[in-house]
Amino acid sequence: MIKMIRSLLRIIAVIIVLAVFVLLGYQIWNPGQVVINGSHDLKTNGIWLQHGWLGDDQWFKGSKKKPEQFRDIQHIINLKKILAEHNIKDLYPHLCPTKKTGEISAVDSKQTRQFLGVMDEMRVIPWVGGVRNVHVFLESEKWQARFIQSIIDFLEVYPKLSGIHINIEPSPSGDAAYVRLLSKLNRKLPAGKVLSIAAYPPP
Repeated sequence: MIKMIRSLLRIIAVIIVLAVFVLLGYQIWNPGQVVINGSHDLKTNGIWLQHGWLGDDQWFKGSKKKPEQFRDIQHIINLKKILAEHNIKDLYPHLCPTKKTGEISAVDSKQTRQFLGVMDEMRVIPWVGGVRNVHVFLESEKWQARFIQSIIDFLEVYPKLSGIHINIEPSPSGDAAYVRLLSKLNRKLPAGKVLSIAAYPPP
């Protein structure tokens, strides 16, 4: 009987020791705190937006979205209010994929001007590019030239745009063709325009 009690006490002692170690480990690890006082917010947030905010009618034909969900001026105003509530300053409307010939996706002119008019206090930086060797052909000088010229033309037609956001996937480190594209585009960008990049590595 005494042996059974001693064995039971040993088991209880081991459990207590293990529990203490777990609690101490959790305290040391400290996965973080839930911050709700706003101190984490630098008030310069950004967001990627759906294609429909700038895209032409062709996109709506292939999606289940209706043009009025985006092109109604009140919807744009409502979007701006939501963005402002979250201190979002930079908007990246989707304009992918690029055509195989190098031209970026088409926009609806009236909608684009309307959108830029409402979002005049924010930076609108459309997101262009696509999947490498499917939509994007960086090794082709002809493709690069058309892609760059398409972007320059776009920014000249809509001067309220703050710049352009390049997203080409995948983007392996040290990709000389990609670096050449960015260097040439950067030299040709109108003064004051932003060149933003999303660098997505190979899986």
